[in-house]
Amino acid sequence: MSLLKHPVVTALLHYKWGKFGRYFYYTGLLFYLVYLILLNVYMQQTPFFYQIDWVKMISLRKGNSGELRVNIFVMVTIYVFFMPMS
Repeated sequence: MSLLKHPVVTALLHYKWGKFGRYFYYTGLLFYLVYLILLNVYMQQTPFFYQIDWVKMISLRKGNSGELRVNIFVMVTIYVFFMPMS
């Protein structure tokens, strides 16, 4: 810990933070907040488990409509692109 308090090291850390560190940090924070907002909006619009019409869900899986597949694809895509940044 004493090496981090040395004036040369602290000057280098402040330089690196000012040059590019904060941009990466705030960009990652922004993506994570957008992910949390999208996840919460998605969860608020999803019906409760006991209110799901399972017959309709099975017909969606058979290909009558791609709504279920699109929702799952969107959530997986959001997870894959935004979670590694945090």
